[in-house]
Amino acid sequence: MQIPKPKNYCRCGCGQEISATKKWVSGHNFKRRSKDAIVIKGRSYKEINCSECGGKFLRRIDQINRYGKTNLCNKECVNSRQSKTRKGKTLSSARTGDYKNCIQCKKGFYVVNYRLKYENPKYCSKECMDERKRERGTVHKNFIKSADNKGKKNGMYKNGNNVGRAPRKAKLRKEIIEREGGNWCLLCGKPGPGLHLHRIKYGSQGGKYELDNCVQLCAGHHGEVHSNKNKWMPILLDHIENKTLYNNGYVFYKDDYD
Repeated sequence: MQIPKPKNYCRCGCGQEISATKKWVSGHNFKRRSKDAIVIKGRSYKEINCSECGGKFLRRIDQINRYGKTNLCNKECVNSRQSKTRKGKTLSSARTGDYKNCIQCKKGFYVVNYRLKYENPKYCSKECMDERKRERGTVHKNFIKSADNKGKKNGMYKNGNNVGRAPRKAKLRKEIIEREGGNWCLLCGKPGPGLHLHRIKYGSQGGKYELDNCVQLCAGHHGEVHSNKNKWMPILLDHIENKTLYNNGYVFYKDDYD
């Protein structure tokens, strides 16, 4: 008959059974407790300051400074600290793609596996791509890099004052109708309502919604004009100056401009 091994209990007298290699349940060694320790369910706690927000909170003594000198009170403080310490740092172990050299600035940039497989990235950024296009002459030299809509340059401002909404276009439409002699599409004669206001010089080129830069087009011809800017821009600009497309409502077809 096998004799059972004697049971081993915590020496603090709490009656909790422990393994034969231990003497105390974690936190039950009263001899090692500091005088300011707070005991909760046999565990020793101490009131310390949060490393992020500075607020006081209770933490187990054996957990203090567990992660270096950082003691954080809640998940929000953990996220805030990680955002500050990890922002801008590259996690090399998570990068499974490859590096390529930008053909414009010659600097190396990281490319994910998906782009390597389905695309052929050549530029490290949109700025380098736009600069390359300007050098090669494939975009207009006045093509802006990005719209500067900050502060009083925003469309919500008029004469330096915030009007609270974008400028209305009803007055501009009336002026265009008077100029064209009717409310119809300039290219096909389709009557309104539902016509689109088209800026001949695009907003990216500094064009605004003004009488000498706008015409009314139906949805079909508006898409066609946008699909071939190099063809239609000079035709529409010539119309603004010389009334070459003034049609009195007669229907014009695409073949007339081929």
